[in-house]
Amino acid sequence: MNIKDEIEIVKKELDELFPKTPNLNVRQVAAYLDVSVQSLENWRRKAIGPAYRQNPELKKSRVTYSKRDVAEYHALSRVQTL
Repeated sequence: MNIKDEIEIVKKELDELFPKTPNLNVRQVAAYLDVSVQSLENWRRKAIGPAYRQNPELKKSRVTYSKRDVAEYHALSRVQTL
């Protein structure tokens, strides 16, 4: 399976899990990736993890993630073993 196909599969899975939500919040992403909310916060500080959106004018504004960005991160973080 190529990476584009895997991204589409993950995106469809996210659409099924969160059908009425165009963007995901921190708790939804943490649950999907099976990490803590604190881990996502640490990743953002270190500029790792999935891409996110936040109002640059407000440091405490809500963080959101597009389903595509989460799908890309998830697909690209896959490690192939023998």
